[in-house]
Amino acid sequence: MHLPVILDGYRKKWLDMGIYLEEKFVYDQLIISGDTYAYQNKKFSNIVFCEGYQAKFNPFFQNIKLAPSKGEVLIVKIPEARFKKMYKDKVFFVNLYDDVFWVGSGYEWNCKDDKGTANGYIALEKELKRVLNISYEILEHKAAIRPTMHTRRAYINASRTIH
Repeated sequence: MHLPVILDGYRKKWLDMGIYLEEKFVYDQLIISGDTYAYQNKKFSNIVFCEGYQAKFNPFFQNIKLAPSKGEVLIVKIPEARFKKMYKDKVFFVNLYDDVFWVGSGYEWNCKDDKGTANGYIALEKELKRVLNISYEILEHKAAIRPTMHTRRAYINASRTIH
């Protein structure tokens, strides 16, 4: 499964259906009336906020205590890899497709941005060299801020009512 392709397909479908808003949500424009929600002259029976760590600014989720953390990864081509399942040895190796793997680890708390760092790259490359005794090619270095929680527990608010 190649998740970016699937997500892009759903995004396009939902945009065509008029049920996906790809813009900054203005929270105080949401009108809640019983089991329905109105926003920008459209009515919905459900709302899904896909905000990642930015949910810490969402007034409807102030009680969840997000603790955003930055992680860094290398996208690596490993032609001779003889494994397809996830492998963990200080860093995670996750097969994305074919011979391409996501290799990453780490939690940087109190991060200032979502940019990769030279130290993160060096640390991940060091782990690649330690774990692999076969050739590989680093295709990309990425970083992102995750919507993590200090408790490391998932949070799902499936309530029909926003408080």
